[in-house]
Amino acid sequence: MTDFSSHLRQFLQKHLPRERHQPLLIAVSGGIDSVCLLHALQQLPEYTHWHVAHFDHATRPDSASDCAFTAGLAQYYQLPFHSERAHQPLAGEAALRMARYTFLAQIAQNIGARYIFTAHNANDQAETVFLRLIRGAATRGLSAMQALAACPTDPTLTLARPFLNIPRADIAAYQAAHQLAFREDPSNEHPIYRRNFVRQQISPLLAQLNPNWVETFGRTAELLGEEQAVLAMAEETAWESCAQCGEQTVQIGLAEWQKLLPALQMAVLRRAVQTLQADAPLDLPSAPFRTAAELARSGVSGQSAPLGGRWQMTRTATHLLIHHQTQPAQPQLTLSPLLPNAHSLPVFVSPIRLAGGFLHWQLITPQQAQMRLQAPLPHHQALLAVDTFPAPWRLATAPPPATFQPFGLNGHHKRFDDFFNDMQIPPILRTRWAVLWAGDVPLWVVGLRPDERTRIGSQTQQVLAVTFVSDVANNAEFSTLFS
Repeated sequence: MTDFSSHLRQFLQKHLPRERHQPLLIAVSGGIDSVCLLHALQQLPEYTHWHVAHFDHATRPDSASDCAFTAGLAQYYQLPFHSERAHQPLAGEAALRMARYTFLAQIAQNIGARYIFTAHNANDQAETVFLRLIRGAATRGLSAMQALAACPTDPTLTLARPFLNIPRADIAAYQAAHQLAFREDPSNEHPIYRRNFVRQQISPLLAQLNPNWVETFGRTAELLGEEQAVLAMAEETAWESCAQCGEQTVQIGLAEWQKLLPALQMAVLRRAVQTLQADAPLDLPSAPFRTAAELARSGVSGQSAPLGGRWQMTRTATHLLIHHQTQPAQPQLTLSPLLPNAHSLPVFVSPIRLAGGFLHWQLITPQQAQMRLQAPLPHHQALLAVDTFPAPWRLATAPPPATFQPFGLNGHHKRFDDFFNDMQIPPILRTRWAVLWAGDVPLWVVGLRPDERTRIGSQTQQVLAVTFVSDVANNAEFSTLFS
């Protein structure tokens, strides 16, 4: 079993050698982990200026008794006690966590403490790595918790986690050896919480595969944390080279951003969201940022991609704009490329009359196409390599289960209904939205996105130039409707 006194003394001497006579804050829930941490720290006479803090999440009718128990502990150890009860019901683990850290940061600032001690243990660390892994987190998220880390609600304060390498079994043994009373939270048994489900259902299965899985996951997190420190330096340099922050928007210079490695491109986008949203988690899922980065690299100006939560990225000719998602005005039939009553129209002559305007098309040479591509194409124009997709072409709607390969997503397939959701196209318009087809291959979702298979390459010999012109003069409203 772990020698707690020796372990804590080494931790304090290594990380907090100058804090012996400074106030230090301990977060105590009343559970076994924090009760053992409080007891073990009191066995070290070198550090004496401890304060105890307890946050009542008010999630149970009897939660006030946990606060009373913790206050009794503080009185027993003759330590100052600070507590607060949630002012309103909190839903979700993330909201509970942020409320708790907001309270702890406020108390730490009030008493002049620079460090907040928490009792996260090795099992907590391993469970965190697992939960973030299945969410698709990147290196930052998979490095999970560190022994010392910035407080999420106040980066000027540091969270200290001396139990992070101590397994839950050793803490239970310490509690039994010292006969320490503690409170049991019944909600820790509810499998509706993801962490409880992992603890009760997944952990035993992982232990069958690897009896030392907790230690293995912890070591992985530690190694990734060291690698993340290196990445953070590169990220800082990348950020300073291309990002400018406004009050509600981050503007990223496209030319400088495109010079970065893909991992740093995603890191800059992720940091933009975390800059705009102070309470954004460090382990933001990577999938939306990967999709946005691929879209930004594709060369399609004016398109937007969701980044999760309330944020989105919009690509312009010169910048990437990270900003609030906005609900576009409801499209009017006269502004959208909708098929008339017919479900399919042959592409024989130009222009072709649609319900919302006209579709013009012509075949041009690759050289002419390259001249046009010197400036980003607006939404209502497309240049399509059609060597392998010869006429006849047709305009038809897209069956919801059908898929295509959106330009800029490196050949990944996407269902049309999911794509229309991303573009915030109302359902009433989707059933009539025109798509240009060659046989069963979609070439262009008119006004929105071409298919990746139509990308112009060095071997392209034939290019189809298509333009949708709405019934509104200069197409001004259509150009801004979905940007």
